[in-house]
Amino acid sequence: MKKQTTLPALTAPVKTEQAARALIGALKPRMIQTMPKNMANDTDANRQAAVFMNLISRVPKLLQCKRQSLENAWLQTVHLGLEPSGPFGECFILPYGAEANFQIGYPGMRLLAERSGKVRIPRARTVYENDFFECEYGFEPTLTHKPNMKDPGPPVAYYAMAILDGGARDFVVWPHSRVEAHGEQFSKTYNKGAWQTSFEAMAHKTMVIQVCGQLDKSQAPDLVYAVKLDAANTASIAAQEQGEAPIDTSAFQRGDIEVEAESAPAEEEVTDMQSGLDPEPTETEDDMAFC
Repeated sequence: MKKQTTLPALTAPVKTEQAARALIGALKPRMIQTMPKNMANDTDANRQAAVFMNLISRVPKLLQCKRQSLENAWLQTVHLGLEPSGPFGECFILPYGAEANFQIGYPGMRLLAERSGKVRIPRARTVYENDFFECEYGFEPTLTHKPNMKDPGPPVAYYAMAILDGGARDFVVWPHSRVEAHGEQFSKTYNKGAWQTSFEAMAHKTMVIQVCGQLDKSQAPDLVYAVKLDAANTASIAAQEQGEAPIDTSAFQRGDIEVEAESAPAEEEVTDMQSGLDPEPTETEDDMAFC
């Protein structure tokens, strides 16, 4: 008879791929309960189990994370129907010390918006000094951007827009100086990471996070949940850096997370985004992980 692998305690690290395989097998019933309705079946659960093991092989430091945190991060991705560390960068599960952390990717935000049927997230844009650009907030917000193709000049601002069901639009515009300050405040690797090699791409991702944070949860509940969950996990990392206990997000439901969207980074330690849409990683995910 084949010997059954004993699962580690909830607060113990997973340690081995054999234990990780046993863990994902034990999680299968919960995965089916958690998955979006169109994916809640054995076939998709088995596929997600294969994705999980591929993730473990690509980011082996996850085996040093507590079993409970790895379970929570994995079930959060399953709940949203996203594929972590896949070719499109929909989301990521990254180790930070003994904790596994979920992070939403730019393509994942766009995918969740499209699934809602009520929101679209076009590409973020850069405003250059010699462009014609006007924006106005208020009861009837307007934004006009006409690029200067011959002599654009240096970048001066960045923006992203959400197009709501019925044609209404919402947008966020930040000057270059505010984006710089945001990156310096919330990125652990601002001085040596993607903010230095691909600043524009990181600015675009930050703008998309900001505009998603302004959406009403009734418009795109999974998208709002994912962005705020990402922010809560970022706050958890910050708490650990201050010697405090990590934030437990395992029981969070939509609407439970009150962290402001401005606290969410643009997963800058994860991957570069040359076009704002398609990931073009220059390092392995293990190299780019937090720890």
